Amino acid sequence: VAAKGLWEDLEPLLRGGNIDYTMFWRQLSHIADLDIKATNEERLALLKDAWYKEPTASQRKQFGEWIDDWVAHLEADSQRSNAGARMRAVNPKYIAREWILVECYEAAAKGDYSVLETLYNLFLTPYDEHPQLEGKYYGRAPDAATRAGGVAFMT
Repeated sequence: VAAKGLWEDLEPLLRGGNIDYTMFWRQLSHIADLDIKATNEERLALLKDAWYKEPTASQRKQFGEWIDDWVAHLEADSQRSNAGARMRAVNPKYIAREWILVECYEAAAKGDYSVLETLYNLFLTPYDEHPQLEGKYYGRAPDAATRAGGVAFMT
């Protein structure tokens, strides 16, 4: 399976999958690290937090088949070694999402620049792991943010 064909198969899945793209690519890097014999359920479990709503059985099947093809492509091209690390080096874990920035500019408007300082330091190294900040800043938009005016579109 050629890389172009992989993208042509994946792109409509992403568009219709109610999935956070940033989290998808980042979590896909962890799928690359799994044992070659990992099941689709084990692979898809790494994507569970990226979906905005539970995928249908059909979507799970389609994503699972795509992942099978992708892993086979990595193996066939001898690209599987360190594929996860290579992907994490180019797919940031942390991005300046509007729902994150709302907290920052609301705090700054009150004279509290601590959130700004935290985010500034986080975005200096967006590809790195920051376990102390992961729970707050690595994730899809909270449900309230997906419906908030001025926030939802950019989240």
